[in-house]
Amino acid sequence: MNALVNELAAFCSRIMEGERQSIFLLISMYCFLMLGYSALHQIRMRRWPSTIGHLATIGKKVFEVHTGRSETSYRLNALYEYGVNGRTYQGNRVSAWIVIASRNAKGVLDWQSRGVELLGDDQVRVFYNPGKPSKSVLIRPGQVGLAVTAFGALLPLGLHLFHYYI
Repeated sequence: MNALVNELAAFCSRIMEGERQSIFLLISMYCFLMLGYSALHQIRMRRWPSTIGHLATIGKKVFEVHTGRSETSYRLNALYEYGVNGRTYQGNRVSAWIVIASRNAKGVLDWQSRGVELLGDDQVRVFYNPGKPSKSVLIRPGQVGLAVTAFGALLPLGLHLFHYYI
């Protein structure tokens, strides 16, 4: 146990000294942990059941305003109501992916909104967490998004291993 504590202290010391290999390893481990967790969450979300909900609104919302109009950021926003086991819930989350787009890239939000399954008469498919039905999304995570997340988790670690050990 003492050896592990000493090794960790040495690793932290190398980071504080600015050693590139240690910093790259720290960043790689951070990406692996955060994006790995996100991938696991997306896998769980893919198993969420669905129900029919009532869509009140969906559209682009200003996320952040900067000095000029072209620097304003937008995100997709929704408001919907759905029922599970006799209880009514409201949701506003569209997807597991929170996409923030600049004014010039707002088309990405239009593309994302096409993943919402509209069923007519303001009805929409809502995916909800069976253990906590108040958590919901309108777009179930897809295989491509899951693959991108997993790739992002593994790429920095793979680059680190390739650059320093192969």
